[in-house]
Amino acid sequence: MTVGKRILLAIVCGCFFATLLLLIAFTIEMPDKLRGVLLWNVGVFVRLAGNGPLLGYDEQGNPMYEGTPVHLIFGLIGVISTFPIYSVIFFIIFTVKDKLKEKRGA
Repeated sequence: MTVGKRILLAIVCGCFFATLLLLIAFTIEMPDKLRGVLLWNVGVFVRLAGNGPLLGYDEQGNPMYEGTPVHLIFGLIGVISTFPIYSVIFFIIFTVKDKLKEKRGA
């Protein structure tokens, strides 16, 4: 497979997979921990924004922080970054697969 076809296929597969992942995470009822696993990159970007102002403590004594507009922006960047992240992962997978196929064929 040529590099151009590999790039195009990786972009299509990455966007399809990312869309499927986001649809599952945002539409299906699931535990928060599983949603956090599906949206791991969003959590990374929101964590980069740091904690917002302290609101207080819940019944278990855990601190609660307020979300700010910066957190919303970082969350949106995390959602948008889902598409290129998975496209790059698919490109690497297709490249390794083609290299292995060439090695076996030679």
